[in-house]
Amino acid sequence: MKKVDEKQKAVKRSILLAVILIAIIVVLYFVFLQHVYNQCENSFSNTENYVRKRLETYDNYQNNDKTKSLISLADKTVEAAHRLKSVDVADKVSMEKYLQEQHLSGNFTVDKNLNLKYGVKKSETESVAWNELLDSDCVKEIVEFPKKTFAKRVTTSKGTMDVAAAARSDAEGAVIAYVFQDTVKVGINDITLDDVFLNMNFNYDGLVVVASEGKVIAANKDMGYSIPAEKWEKLGASKPVKGERFSKVSFSGKKWYTQKVKCEDYAVYISFPVKTTFQKYFIILIIISLIYTAGCTLIYIAYRTSERKNYMDMEKQYQTISAISEVYVASVLVNVKTGECEWVKCPEELKKSLDISSTSDTMFHDITDKYVEEKFRGKFVEFINMDTIGERMQGNNMISFLYKDVFGAWIEIDIVTQKTDKQGNVEMALYLIRNVTDNIQKEMDYQEQLQKAGDANQLPETHEP
Repeated sequence: MKKVDEKQKAVKRSILLAVILIAIIVVLYFVFLQHVYNQCENSFSNTENYVRKRLETYDNYQNNDKTKSLISLADKTVEAAHRLKSVDVADKVSMEKYLQEQHLSGNFTVDKNLNLKYGVKKSETESVAWNELLDSDCVKEIVEFPKKTFAKRVTTSKGTMDVAAAARSDAEGAVIAYVFQDTVKVGINDITLDDVFLNMNFNYDGLVVVASEGKVIAANKDMGYSIPAEKWEKLGASKPVKGERFSKVSFSGKKWYTQKVKCEDYAVYISFPVKTTFQKYFIILIIISLIYTAGCTLIYIAYRTSERKNYMDMEKQYQTISAISEVYVASVLVNVKTGECEWVKCPEELKKSLDISSTSDTMFHDITDKYVEEKFRGKFVEFINMDTIGERMQGNNMISFLYKDVFGAWIEIDIVTQKTDKQGNVEMALYLIRNVTDNIQKEMDYQEQLQKAGDANQLPETHEP
Protein backbone atom coordinates (compact mmCIF):
# COMPACT_ATOMS: atom_id res chain seq x y z
CA MET A 1 0.00 0.00 0.00
CA LYS A 2 2.86 2.35 0.82
CA LYS A 3 4.47 1.69 -2.56
CA VAL A 4 1.17 2.51 -4.29
CA ASP A 5 0.96 5.79 -2.37
CA GLU A 6 4.53 6.64 -3.33
CA LYS A 7 3.75 5.97 -7.00
CA GLN A 8 0.65 8.17 -6.82
CA LYS A 9 2.69 10.96 -5.20
CA ALA A 10 5.34 10.60 -7.93
CA VAL A 11 2.68 10.85 -10.64
CA LYS A 12 1.17 13.94 -8.98
CA ARG A 13 4.60 15.57 -8.70
CA SER A 14 5.27 14.84 -12.39
CA ILE A 15 1.92 16.34 -13.39
CA LEU A 16 2.58 19.41 -11.24
CA LEU A 17 6.03 19.93 -12.78
CA ALA A 18 4.56 19.51 -16.29
CA VAL A 19 1.83 22.06 -15.52
CA ILE A 20 4.44 24.51 -14.20
CA LEU A 21 6.53 24.03 -17.37
CA ILE A 22 3.50 24.60 -19.61
CA ALA A 23 2.57 27.71 -17.61
CA ILE A 24 6.13 29.06 -17.97
CA ILE A 25 6.12 28.39 -21.73
CA VAL A 26 2.70 30.04 -22.19
CA VAL A 27 3.73 33.14 -20.22
CA LEU A 28 7.06 33.41 -22.07
CA TYR A 29 5.30 32.84 -25.40
CA PHE A 30 3.07 35.86 -24.92
CA VAL A 31 5.98 37.94 -23.61
CA PHE A 32 8.10 36.98 -26.62
CA LEU A 33 5.15 37.49 -28.99
CA GLN A 34 4.74 41.07 -27.82
CA HIS A 35 8.48 41.56 -28.22
CA VAL A 36 8.21 40.17 -31.78
CA TYR A 37 5.37 42.61 -32.51
CA ASN A 38 7.50 45.50 -31.27
CA GLN A 39 10.46 44.42 -33.37
CA CYS A 40 8.22 43.95 -36.41
CA GLU A 41 6.85 47.47 -35.95
CA ASN A 42 10.41 48.80 -35.94
CA SER A 43 11.33 46.72 -38.98
CA PHE A 44 8.21 47.83 -40.86
CA SER A 45 9.00 51.46 -40.05
CA ASN A 46 12.67 51.18 -41.05
CA THR A 47 11.85 49.28 -44.24
CA GLU A 48 9.15 51.79 -45.16
CA ASN A 49 11.57 54.70 -44.73
CA TYR A 50 14.19 52.93 -46.81
CA VAL A 51 11.71 52.07 -49.59
CA ARG A 52 10.44 55.67 -49.67
CA LYS A 53 13.97 56.96 -50.15
CA ARG A 54 14.67 54.45 -52.92
CA LEU A 55 11.43 55.30 -54.72
CA GLU A 56 12.12 59.00 -54.33
CA THR A 57 15.59 58.48 -55.81
CA TYR A 58 14.10 56.50 -58.68
CA ASP A 59 11.41 59.12 -59.36
CA ASN A 60 14.01 61.88 -59.32
CA TYR A 61 16.09 59.90 -61.78
CA GLN A 62 13.07 59.31 -64.01
CA ASN A 63 12.08 62.98 -63.86
CA ASN A 64 15.57 64.01 -64.83
CA ASP A 65 15.54 61.46 -67.62
CA LYS A 66 12.14 62.72 -68.76
CA THR A 67 13.41 66.29 -68.80
CA LYS A 68 16.44 65.31 -70.83
CA SER A 69 14.28 63.31 -73.23
CA LEU A 70 11.84 66.20 -73.76
CA ILE A 71 14.66 68.74 -74.29
CA SER A 72 16.30 66.43 -76.79
CA LEU A 73 13.01 65.92 -78.66
CA ALA A 74 12.34 69.68 -78.68
CA ASP A 75 15.80 70.28 -80.23
CA LYS A 76 15.15 67.62 -82.85
CA THR A 77 11.74 69.14 -83.63
CA VAL A 78 13.26 72.63 -84.08
CA GLU A 79 15.89 71.10 -86.37
CA ALA A 80 13.18 69.38 -88.38
CA ALA A 81 11.35 72.73 -88.71
CA HIS A 82 14.54 74.40 -90.00
CA ARG A 83 15.07 71.62 -92.57
CA LEU A 84 11.83 72.57 -94.25
CA LYS A 85 13.63 75.50 -95.93
CA SER A 86 15.95 73.13 -97.77
CA VAL A 87 13.61 70.24 -98.38
CA ASP A 88 10.95 70.04 -101.04
CA VAL A 89 7.58 69.75 -99.35
CA ALA A 90 6.60 66.94 -101.64
CA ASP A 91 9.85 65.09 -100.92
CA LYS A 92 8.99 62.93 -97.91
CA VAL A 93 12.05 60.78 -98.40
CA SER A 94 14.33 63.36 -96.84
CA MET A 95 12.05 63.77 -93.82
CA GLU A 96 11.77 60.00 -93.38
CA LYS A 97 15.54 59.78 -93.48
CA TYR A 98 15.77 62.44 -90.78
CA LEU A 99 13.17 60.48 -88.78
CA GLN A 100 15.34 57.37 -88.89
CA GLU A 101 18.53 59.26 -88.07
CA GLN A 102 17.00 60.88 -84.97
CA HIS A 103 15.12 57.75 -83.81
CA LEU A 104 11.75 59.50 -83.94
CA SER A 105 8.46 57.62 -84.15
CA GLY A 106 6.86 60.23 -86.45
CA ASN A 107 6.18 63.89 -87.16
CA PHE A 108 3.48 66.11 -88.63
CA THR A 109 3.58 69.36 -90.59
CA VAL A 110 0.51 71.61 -90.33
CA ASP A 111 -0.28 75.00 -91.82
CA LYS A 112 -1.43 78.12 -90.02
CA ASN A 113 -5.00 76.82 -89.96
CA LEU A 114 -3.78 73.59 -88.39
CA ASN A 115 -4.57 71.58 -91.49
CA LEU A 116 -2.24 68.61 -91.96
CA LYS A 117 0.13 69.13 -94.90
CA TYR A 118 1.79 65.75 -94.54
CA GLY A 119 2.92 63.31 -91.90
CA VAL A 120 5.81 60.87 -91.64
CA LYS A 121 5.74 57.82 -89.37
CA LYS A 122 8.28 55.17 -88.57
CA SER A 123 5.78 52.31 -88.88
CA GLU A 124 2.06 51.65 -88.97
CA THR A 125 2.14 50.42 -85.39
CA GLU A 126 3.45 53.82 -84.30
CA SER A 127 0.90 55.78 -86.34
CA VAL A 128 -1.14 58.33 -84.40
CA ALA A 129 -3.17 61.48 -85.19
CA TRP A 130 -1.49 64.72 -84.12
CA ASN A 131 -4.58 66.00 -82.31
CA GLU A 132 -4.37 62.95 -80.05
CA LEU A 133 -1.07 64.34 -78.82
CA LEU A 134 -1.60 68.08 -78.43
CA ASP A 135 -4.49 70.48 -77.98
CA SER A 136 -5.11 72.68 -80.99
CA ASP A 137 -4.89 75.77 -78.77
CA CYS A 138 -1.34 74.83 -77.86
CA VAL A 139 -0.37 74.49 -81.53
CA LYS A 140 -2.10 77.78 -82.42
CA GLU A 141 -0.06 79.55 -79.78
CA ILE A 142 3.14 78.26 -81.35
CA VAL A 143 1.97 79.43 -84.81
CA GLU A 144 1.22 82.86 -83.42
CA PHE A 145 4.47 83.07 -81.47
CA PRO A 146 7.11 81.27 -83.62
CA LYS A 147 9.86 81.57 -81.04
CA LYS A 148 8.00 79.30 -78.68
CA THR A 149 8.51 75.54 -78.48
CA PHE A 150 6.50 73.03 -76.53
CA ALA A 151 7.28 69.54 -75.18
CA LYS A 152 5.45 67.13 -72.86
CA ARG A 153 4.96 63.44 -72.06
CA VAL A 154 1.52 62.05 -72.81
CA THR A 155 -0.21 58.72 -72.46
CA THR A 156 -2.68 57.54 -75.10
CA SER A 157 -4.42 54.29 -75.89
CA LYS A 158 -1.34 53.29 -77.86
CA GLY A 159 1.16 53.95 -75.10
CA THR A 160 3.32 56.58 -73.46
CA MET A 161 5.23 59.00 -75.68
CA ASP A 162 7.09 62.28 -75.67
CA VAL A 163 5.76 64.96 -78.05
CA ALA A 164 7.20 68.36 -79.05
CA ALA A 165 6.08 71.21 -81.34
CA ALA A 166 7.97 74.08 -82.99
CA ALA A 167 7.11 76.79 -85.55
CA ARG A 168 7.87 76.08 -89.22
CA SER A 169 10.71 78.01 -90.87
CA ASP A 170 9.38 77.89 -94.43
CA ALA A 171 5.84 79.17 -93.79
CA GLU A 172 3.29 79.80 -91.07
CA GLY A 173 2.45 76.58 -89.32
CA ALA A 174 4.06 74.06 -87.01
CA VAL A 175 6.05 70.84 -86.94
CA ILE A 176 5.01 68.21 -84.40
CA ALA A 177 7.31 65.29 -83.57
CA TYR A 178 6.78 62.36 -81.22
CA VAL A 179 8.60 59.29 -79.98
CA PHE A 180 7.20 56.27 -78.12
CA GLN A 181 8.91 55.62 -74.81
CA ASP A 182 8.56 51.88 -75.35
CA THR A 183 10.97 52.23 -78.29
CA VAL A 184 13.66 53.96 -76.21
CA LYS A 185 16.38 51.46 -75.33
CA VAL A 186 17.72 51.47 -71.80
CA GLY A 187 21.37 52.36 -71.65
CA ILE A 188 23.97 50.61 -69.54
CA ASN A 189 23.89 53.48 -67.04
CA ASP A 190 20.08 53.68 -66.86
CA ILE A 191 18.10 52.14 -63.99
CA THR A 192 14.65 50.60 -63.86
CA LEU A 193 12.37 50.03 -60.89
CA ASP A 194 13.31 46.33 -61.03
CA ASP A 195 16.93 47.28 -60.50
CA VAL A 196 16.04 49.31 -57.40
CA PHE A 197 14.83 46.33 -55.31
CA LEU A 198 15.98 43.19 -57.15
CA ASN A 199 17.74 40.68 -54.83
CA MET A 200 17.74 43.21 -51.99
CA ASN A 201 17.77 41.68 -48.48
CA PHE A 202 15.58 43.02 -45.68
CA ASN A 203 15.14 42.10 -42.01
CA TYR A 204 13.75 38.61 -41.30
CA ASP A 205 14.21 37.67 -44.98
CA GLY A 206 11.45 40.17 -45.77
CA LEU A 207 9.57 40.64 -49.04
CA VAL A 208 8.93 44.08 -50.61
CA VAL A 209 6.49 44.47 -53.51
CA VAL A 210 5.74 47.71 -55.37
CA ALA A 211 2.52 48.03 -57.38
CA SER A 212 1.14 50.83 -59.54
CA GLU A 213 -1.87 51.14 -61.81
CA GLY A 214 -3.01 47.58 -61.06
CA LYS A 215 0.35 45.95 -61.82
CA VAL A 216 3.27 44.65 -59.79
CA ILE A 217 6.16 46.69 -61.13
CA ALA A 218 8.96 45.78 -58.70
CA ALA A 219 9.88 43.24 -56.00
CA ASN A 220 13.04 42.07 -54.31
CA LYS A 221 12.08 38.41 -54.94
CA ASP A 222 10.46 36.55 -57.82
CA MET A 223 7.76 35.43 -55.38
CA GLY A 224 6.42 38.99 -55.36
CA TYR A 225 5.68 38.90 -59.10
CA SER A 226 3.84 35.56 -58.86
CA ILE A 227 0.98 37.21 -56.93
CA PRO A 228 -1.21 39.65 -58.93
CA ALA A 229 -1.70 43.23 -57.75
CA GLU A 230 -5.39 42.55 -56.99
CA LYS A 231 -4.47 39.88 -54.46
CA TRP A 232 -1.83 42.12 -52.92
CA GLU A 233 -4.51 44.76 -52.49
CA LYS A 234 -6.70 42.24 -50.63
CA LEU A 235 -3.79 41.09 -48.46
CA GLY A 236 -2.92 44.67 -47.60
CA ALA A 237 -6.53 45.34 -46.60
CA SER A 238 -6.68 42.38 -44.17
CA LYS A 239 -7.70 42.97 -40.55
CA PRO A 240 -4.68 44.14 -38.51
CA VAL A 241 -3.31 42.22 -35.55
CA LYS A 242 -4.87 43.59 -32.35
CA GLY A 243 -3.11 46.76 -31.30
CA GLU A 244 -0.75 46.74 -34.30
CA ARG A 245 -0.63 48.33 -37.77
CA PHE A 246 0.17 45.13 -39.68
CA SER A 247 -1.87 42.05 -40.57
CA LYS A 248 -1.24 38.32 -40.33
CA VAL A 249 -1.94 36.69 -43.71
CA SER A 250 -1.12 33.52 -45.65
CA PHE A 251 0.34 33.20 -49.13
CA SER A 252 2.88 31.03 -50.95
CA GLY A 253 2.41 28.31 -48.30
CA LYS A 254 3.58 30.51 -45.41
CA LYS A 255 2.18 32.82 -42.78
CA TRP A 256 3.34 36.44 -42.99
CA TYR A 257 3.07 39.73 -41.17
CA THR A 258 2.12 42.19 -43.92
CA GLN A 259 1.67 45.96 -44.06
CA LYS A 260 0.60 48.19 -46.94
CA VAL A 261 2.00 51.71 -47.22
CA LYS A 262 1.34 54.42 -49.77
CA CYS A 263 4.36 56.14 -51.35
CA GLU A 264 3.19 58.82 -53.80
CA ASP A 265 1.64 56.90 -56.72
CA TYR A 266 2.99 53.55 -55.54
CA ALA A 267 1.40 50.93 -53.28
CA VAL A 268 4.13 49.19 -51.32
CA TYR A 269 3.56 45.85 -49.56
CA ILE A 270 6.09 44.86 -46.90
CA SER A 271 5.98 41.30 -45.53
CA PHE A 272 7.98 39.31 -42.95
CA PRO A 273 7.64 35.51 -42.47
CA VAL A 274 6.07 34.75 -39.08
CA LYS A 275 8.34 31.72 -38.60
CA THR A 276 11.49 33.77 -39.17
CA THR A 277 10.43 36.58 -36.80
CA PHE A 278 9.76 34.10 -33.97
CA GLN A 279 12.61 31.68 -34.74
CA LYS A 280 15.06 33.12 -32.19
CA TYR A 281 12.48 33.06 -29.40
CA PHE A 282 11.36 29.54 -30.34
CA ILE A 283 14.94 28.37 -29.80
CA ILE A 284 15.01 30.21 -26.45
CA LEU A 285 11.80 28.41 -25.38
CA ILE A 286 13.33 25.05 -26.32
CA ILE A 287 16.51 25.84 -24.35
CA ILE A 288 14.46 26.96 -21.30
CA SER A 289 12.37 23.77 -21.51
CA LEU A 290 15.50 21.62 -21.69
CA ILE A 291 17.11 23.46 -18.77
CA TYR A 292 13.91 23.14 -16.71
CA THR A 293 13.61 19.43 -17.53
CA ALA A 294 17.30 18.83 -16.75
CA GLY A 295 16.96 20.76 -13.49
CA CYS A 296 13.88 18.79 -12.44
CA THR A 297 15.65 15.54 -13.36
CA LEU A 298 18.70 16.44 -11.27
CA ILE A 299 16.51 17.47 -8.35
CA TYR A 300 14.55 14.22 -8.68
CA ILE A 301 17.76 12.17 -8.75
CA ALA A 302 19.07 14.02 -5.70
CA TYR A 303 15.73 13.56 -3.95
CA ARG A 304 15.62 9.86 -4.74
CA THR A 305 19.23 9.44 -3.59
CA SER A 306 18.49 11.27 -0.35
CA GLU A 307 15.25 9.35 0.09
CA ARG A 308 17.04 6.07 -0.44
CA LYS A 309 19.74 7.06 2.05
CA ASN A 310 17.06 8.04 4.58
CA TYR A 311 15.30 4.75 3.93
CA MET A 312 18.49 2.80 4.51
CA ASP A 313 19.14 4.79 7.69
CA MET A 314 15.59 4.18 8.87
CA GLU A 315 15.88 0.51 7.98
CA LYS A 316 19.08 0.28 9.96
CA GLN A 317 17.48 2.25 12.78
CA TYR A 318 14.45 -0.01 12.73
CA GLN A 319 16.60 -3.11 12.88
CA THR A 320 18.52 -1.64 15.81
CA ILE A 321 15.33 -0.69 17.60
CA SER A 322 13.82 -4.09 16.94
CA ALA A 323 16.87 -5.78 18.38
CA ILE A 324 16.85 -3.49 21.40
CA SER A 325 13.09 -3.92 21.87
CA GLU A 326 13.61 -7.59 22.64
CA VAL A 327 15.34 -6.48 25.85
CA TYR A 328 13.12 -3.51 26.78
CA VAL A 329 9.49 -3.67 27.84
CA ALA A 330 8.65 -0.42 26.03
CA SER A 331 10.30 1.85 23.45
CA VAL A 332 9.17 5.09 21.88
CA LEU A 333 10.79 7.27 19.17
CA VAL A 334 10.46 10.99 19.93
CA ASN A 335 10.96 14.01 17.65
CA VAL A 336 12.77 16.38 19.99
CA LYS A 337 11.73 19.53 18.06
CA THR A 338 8.04 18.77 17.51
CA GLY A 339 7.36 16.38 20.39
CA GLU A 340 5.75 13.82 18.10
CA CYS A 341 5.90 10.23 19.35
CA GLU A 342 6.01 6.89 17.57
CA TRP A 343 5.70 3.84 19.81
CA VAL A 344 7.92 1.01 18.66
CA LYS A 345 6.88 -1.30 21.48
CA CYS A 346 4.14 -0.64 24.02
CA PRO A 347 2.71 -3.09 26.61
CA GLU A 348 -1.04 -3.52 26.76
CA GLU A 349 -1.29 -1.99 30.25
CA LEU A 350 0.38 1.20 28.99
CA LYS A 351 -1.96 1.38 26.03
CA LYS A 352 -4.91 1.23 28.37
CA SER A 353 -3.65 3.84 30.82
CA LEU A 354 -1.87 6.28 28.45
CA ASP A 355 -2.90 8.28 25.41
CA ILE A 356 -0.18 6.91 23.12
CA SER A 357 -1.20 9.30 20.32
CA SER A 358 -0.38 12.35 22.46
CA THR A 359 2.81 14.44 22.38
CA SER A 360 5.88 13.51 24.43
CA ASP A 361 5.16 16.17 27.09
CA THR A 362 1.67 14.80 27.77
CA MET A 363 2.83 11.19 27.62
CA PHE A 364 5.76 11.62 30.05
CA HIS A 365 3.58 13.73 32.37
CA ASP A 366 1.11 10.84 32.58
CA ILE A 367 3.93 8.32 33.19
CA THR A 368 5.34 10.52 35.97
CA ASP A 369 1.99 10.82 37.74
CA LYS A 370 0.83 7.23 37.29
CA TYR A 371 3.97 5.08 37.47
CA VAL A 372 6.95 6.88 39.08
CA GLU A 373 7.33 6.67 42.85
CA GLU A 374 6.98 10.13 44.35
CA LYS A 375 10.53 10.52 45.68
CA PHE A 376 11.94 9.86 42.18
CA ARG A 377 9.57 12.17 40.30
CA GLY A 378 11.67 15.35 40.46
CA LYS A 379 14.76 13.66 39.06
CA PHE A 380 12.64 11.80 36.50
CA VAL A 381 11.19 15.10 35.14
CA GLU A 382 14.69 16.56 34.87
CA PHE A 383 15.88 13.49 32.99
CA ILE A 384 13.14 13.50 30.36
CA ASN A 385 13.26 17.31 29.82
CA MET A 386 13.43 17.91 26.03
CA ASP A 387 14.92 21.37 26.40
CA THR A 388 18.17 20.12 27.97
CA ILE A 389 18.56 16.83 26.17
CA GLY A 390 20.95 18.34 23.61
CA GLU A 391 23.40 19.47 26.29
CA ARG A 392 23.19 16.19 28.21
CA MET A 393 23.78 14.10 25.09
CA GLN A 394 26.97 15.97 24.16
CA GLY A 395 29.70 13.35 23.89
CA ASN A 396 27.27 10.55 24.80
CA ASN A 397 25.34 8.10 22.66
CA MET A 398 23.13 7.10 25.58
CA ILE A 399 22.17 8.39 29.02
CA SER A 400 20.26 6.44 31.69
CA PHE A 401 18.14 6.97 34.81
CA LEU A 402 17.07 4.45 37.42
CA TYR A 403 13.87 4.87 39.42
CA LYS A 404 11.34 2.88 41.37
CA ASP A 405 7.75 2.70 40.22
CA VAL A 406 4.63 2.78 42.35
CA PHE A 407 4.48 -1.04 42.24
CA GLY A 408 7.90 -1.38 43.87
CA ALA A 409 9.70 -2.44 40.70
CA TRP A 410 13.01 -0.96 39.67
CA ILE A 411 12.81 0.63 36.20
CA GLU A 412 15.65 1.88 33.99
CA ILE A 413 14.94 4.43 31.27
CA ASP A 414 17.60 5.00 28.58
CA ILE A 415 17.74 7.80 25.99
CA VAL A 416 19.60 6.93 22.75
CA THR A 417 20.37 9.45 20.00
CA GLN A 418 18.84 8.39 16.67
CA LYS A 419 19.33 11.45 14.43
CA THR A 420 21.19 14.78 14.58
CA ASP A 421 21.25 17.85 12.33
CA LYS A 422 24.33 19.34 10.62
CA GLN A 423 25.20 21.29 13.78
CA GLY A 424 25.08 18.12 15.89
CA ASN A 425 21.81 18.96 17.65
CA VAL A 426 19.60 16.00 18.52
CA GLU A 427 16.54 15.74 16.30
CA MET A 428 15.29 12.22 17.07
CA ALA A 429 15.76 10.29 20.31
CA LEU A 430 14.75 6.76 21.31
CA TYR A 431 13.39 6.30 24.85
CA LEU A 432 13.85 2.73 26.12
CA ILE A 433 12.20 1.38 29.30
CA ARG A 434 13.08 -1.91 30.94
CA ASN A 435 12.42 -3.65 34.26
CA VAL A 436 15.70 -4.22 36.14
CA THR A 437 14.19 -5.40 39.43
CA ASP A 438 15.78 -8.86 39.14
CA ASN A 439 19.17 -7.36 38.45
CA ILE A 440 18.88 -4.96 41.38
CA GLN A 441 17.68 -7.77 43.65
CA LYS A 442 20.58 -9.99 42.61
CA GLU A 443 22.98 -7.13 43.22
CA MET A 444 21.45 -6.50 46.64
CA ASP A 445 21.62 -10.22 47.51
CA TYR A 446 25.21 -10.31 46.35
CA GLN A 447 26.11 -7.32 48.51
CA GLU A 448 24.34 -8.91 51.47
CA GLN A 449 26.29 -12.13 51.04
CA LEU A 450 29.52 -10.16 50.89
CA GLN A 451 28.55 -8.41 54.10
CA LYS A 452 27.80 -11.68 55.86
CA ALA A 453 31.02 -13.24 54.66
CA GLY A 454 32.94 -10.26 55.98
CA ASP A 455 31.30 -10.53 59.40
CA ALA A 456 32.05 -14.25 59.64
CA ASN A 457 35.71 -13.78 58.89
CA GLN A 458 36.25 -11.27 61.69
CA LEU A 459 38.24 -12.80 64.73
CA PRO A 460 36.65 -12.53 68.23
CA GLU A 461 38.38 -10.20 70.70
CA THR A 462 40.39 -11.80 73.62
CA HIS A 463 41.19 -10.32 77.07
CA GLU A 464 44.25 -11.34 79.04
CA PRO A 465 43.95 -11.52 82.80
